[in-house]
Amino acid sequence: MKTVKKTLFNKNSIVVEEYNNEKHINHYVLEKIDQLQLNNRFIYYNPYNNDDKYITRTVEETKESPLGFYYKVKTTHRELKTKYKDNNYTYNSTAILYKTYTIFGPNYRYIIKYPWSYNGVNIGIDNRPYDIVSKNGIEDHFIYDLKEVLDTIFEICKNDKISYKSKYYKRYSSEINLDDKLIPIQITDIKMNIYLDIFGFKNGPIQQLNNDKILSHGFDLKNSFRNRKEK
Repeated sequence: MKTVKKTLFNKNSIVVEEYNNEKHINHYVLEKIDQLQLNNRFIYYNPYNNDDKYITRTVEETKESPLGFYYKVKTTHRELKTKYKDNNYTYNSTAILYKTYTIFGPNYRYIIKYPWSYNGVNIGIDNRPYDIVSKNGIEDHFIYDLKEVLDTIFEICKNDKISYKSKYYKRYSSEINLDDKLIPIQITDIKMNIYLDIFGFKNGPIQQLNNDKILSHGFDLKNSFRNRKEK
């Protein structure tokens, strides 16, 4: 049967996808974390090789040797394509770095992908994935929609007893034989790690009252919004 893809969530660079009608011998979780360190053997994405924005030109030049004869040399230049030079286009060499969890089940595959770093800002106590890629943040109802989708996925994983994780980061697009490369895990631990990254809490987002939201942004309830008389 043909694989059927369904996008369950796609907002602020957070993507959750479902692939059905797939058969997998091994049922496990595969983690991939984009890295930039060129001396790191786990290299998955290098923004400097964003070839869709660049063109390579080879130019033949004639040069004179100190010995008095002329010879030709081919030189390769890499430059931005014309359409990216126009319209004041600027290319940001700092790409969005993602965490991707691929869950292989008996006849399905789930992909959960979200940013963990962008422009030198990492997710952490004060920064969520949907905040670091957008100045406008994300509406509350989308956050709860995402939690509902993830809750459903991890309930399915729990029922199917998916309890292994690959020892290694994913380096290739195709699934490989992992018979001797899987380690036992608790699917609840994977869920907790993802929820901490995305929502900031291991059990999911916590709804804040209006006053709590005001305080969390550094405002004072008594003085910040009080009408002041002009002197």
